[in-house]
Amino acid sequence: MEHAKSPGIRQWRQPVFVKVALVVLMLAGGVSLPLQTRLGGSNSRTLVAPADQRASSSAQRCIELAAGWREMGPEIEFDAIDPQQAIPACQAAVKEYPKQPDLKAHLCRALRKAERFDEAIGFCRQAAEAGSAAGQVQLGWAYQYGQAVPQSDMQAITWYRQAARQGLWHGYLNLGKLLAHSQPKAALEPLQQALTLARQAGYRRGEGLVLWNLGDAHEASDHYPEALGSVDISPQPNEG
Repeated sequence: MEHAKSPGIRQWRQPVFVKVALVVLMLAGGVSLPLQTRLGGSNSRTLVAPADQRASSSAQRCIELAAGWREMGPEIEFDAIDPQQAIPACQAAVKEYPKQPDLKAHLCRALRKAERFDEAIGFCRQAAEAGSAAGQVQLGWAYQYGQAVPQSDMQAITWYRQAARQGLWHGYLNLGKLLAHSQPKAALEPLQQALTLARQAGYRRGEGLVLWNLGDAHEASDHYPEALGSVDISPQPNEG
C-alpha cells in the first residue's frame, strides 16, 4: 500500500513519545492495534520508534523481515522472505516478547517459507489461539493446504472467519476466496468487505486482487495493472 486515505488513520499521527508508548504496550500484550493501523502500509511506520531507538529491537527486526499484515511496518511479500534472516530474528523476538502472539505468527510465516511446516504449526496455533488475527490467517492457511495438519476447508474457514471478525484484510480475502469454490454467494460478503477495506486504505494492489477474485478480471486488469502484473493471480495464491 502506498497511501492510506482512511480518515481513521490520521488519529495515529501523534507525537513520537505517544507512538513509542503504544508500541511498548502492544509488545507487552496490553493493547490491540485498530484495523486502520493493520492496513496502514508505509504510513503505519509512524507507530514505530525512530531508527536510533529501535536499532536493537528484535521485535521490529522480525516485523521488517516477516510480517505480512501491515500492522506496524512495511509488508514483505511471502516469496520475498529470506528465511535465513527472518527465522533467527523472529526467534529472538519471540524469546524477548513471549506474550506477544503476533510475533509468533511472523515466526510461523518465516518457517513456512522455509517449508519447515512441522515447526511452524506450533507457532501458528499458539498465535491463533492467543487471539492474533495474523496467526489465525496462518493457521487457516495451514489447514487449507494441509501443511503439518490434516487438510480441512472447514477448519480453514473457521480460522479465516475469526481473523476477518478482527478486521484483518487477509482474513476477509482468504475467506472469500475459499468460499468461492463451494459457496459462491457466501463468498460475496467477505470479498466485498475486503474491497471496501482496500479502498478505504488506498491499497491499490489489494483492490485489484479482490476485484479479480470477485470475477471482474477485465476491470482488475484495466484499472490495476500495477497490482496484477507482479503477483500470482491463480486460484491458489502464493501468499499466506
